[in-house]
Amino acid sequence: MKENMVPDNKSRIFYPRDYRHLNKPKPRSLLFLGIFVLPTLCLFLFFYPTITISLSSWGAAILRATTKTVVSIESVRFIPGLGEASFISIEGTTPSFTHSLVNAIISVFFILLSTQINRNNRPLMIYLSMGLFVHLVSSLFFLVIPDLFPYTIQDYSRLYILQQIGTWMTITVISGLATNLVLPTGGYKYAAFIVTVLFSFIFGCVRYVIYLYLLYRFTVLYMAALYFIFGVLYDFLGMIAIYAIFVRGASYRMSSNAGKGEWQW
Repeated sequence: MKENMVPDNKSRIFYPRDYRHLNKPKPRSLLFLGIFVLPTLCLFLFFYPTITISLSSWGAAILRATTKTVVSIESVRFIPGLGEASFISIEGTTPSFTHSLVNAIISVFFILLSTQINRNNRPLMIYLSMGLFVHLVSSLFFLVIPDLFPYTIQDYSRLYILQQIGTWMTITVISGLATNLVLPTGGYKYAAFIVTVLFSFIFGCVRYVIYLYLLYRFTVLYMAALYFIFGVLYDFLGMIAIYAIFVRGASYRMSSNAGKGEWQW
């Protein structure tokens, strides 16, 4: 008597999906855009002065308690007619020659090491090499002409806030349109949008205070790496990760008997 064989994934034959598509967005999809996406976008657009002053006050209180130094709040004009954006101002220091030299040597070492890593990890190694190269250039700059470094922590803080406002609005639009088109199921759609926007907002606020603390504690040598390598890219990576999780869940549902009604042939 033959034993029951459990087929693996390679032995399964799936039905073709040619000419199969999702139902067109229903009028309630427009309600989703009007009730959730548009108000969230308007919140960031018209209330960014209130958001940034609250964020700066909260962050300044934390930095005063952890650094024991003078921390103030300044403002800059952003969108004419809508108010000013507030940001944290804190003094910073430049790295010493020895500190810059050690960082330059470490950067060169890891850049060379990354070229010897297994090719299966090449995308990650390319990204790390780019970050190390940016840090190497920053270290060499402070080795040669440290007095000519044109940026302060205040400059970084101002640029971060202005960029983050734009990032919040961009993620709101992209996440809203993407979830509205690809996730026809109401629960997945609303949850994906809300979680994505909340993640972007909370992550951006917490990262802002942490980065300012790191720059104050470890000098402005790391400013370039924090801004270009560990900056806004992670907001969009988080959005993609959250979106993928909800799309995966929606895909499983549509593959079940309960979800077959979502498809048209």
